Amino acid sequence: LEDCGIKATVLLPFDQAMAALPPNDFLETYVFTGERPRVTAICIGSEWRFGREGSGTVSDLRAIARLHDCRVESVSEVLQNAMPVSSTRIREAIQAGQLAEARCLLGRDIIISGTVKSGKGIGARRLNCPTANIEAGGGLLPPDGVYAARCLLQSRGQNLPGIAYIGKSPTVT
Repeated sequence: LEDCGIKATVLLPFDQAMAALPPNDFLETYVFTGERPRVTAICIGSEWRFGREGSGTVSDLRAIARLHDCRVESVSEVLQNAMPVSSTRIREAIQAGQLAEARCLLGRDIIISGTVKSGKGIGARRLNCPTANIEAGGGLLPPDGVYAARCLLQSRGQNLPGIAYIGKSPTVT
């Protein structure tokens, strides 16, 4: 988002309580609330839905947004292989291990971030190769397997090639 010029974002945790809200309640609770920065414009896909069971439409959003002096821009969906690019398609591609497809849909590599945790040192001792055990910080992971990877070392400002193993430990004893 930063690469697109977005200066700030507000992340909303999606849960069952949020999913159960009718469209108007969703907007009043999460979008047009005094607790967050005032929303002055919303850009959505022309087929976007919101609120319980996706019952809110673009027209509903426009009507409610007008009451809050908020502009709504609706844009056509981006197509890839004659199908709309969507978060559902991206998640399904990642879960199926179709990472090239996911990369194409995202327009960038898949990013897995987390905290480096100490391991047993097996890679360094037996393989003569330092390893990093990453405790993923949430999000969707591809299927268990070995993947080509790049590792961003923020402390050093380095982006290095690597191999990522996703799966249960230990893989070597």
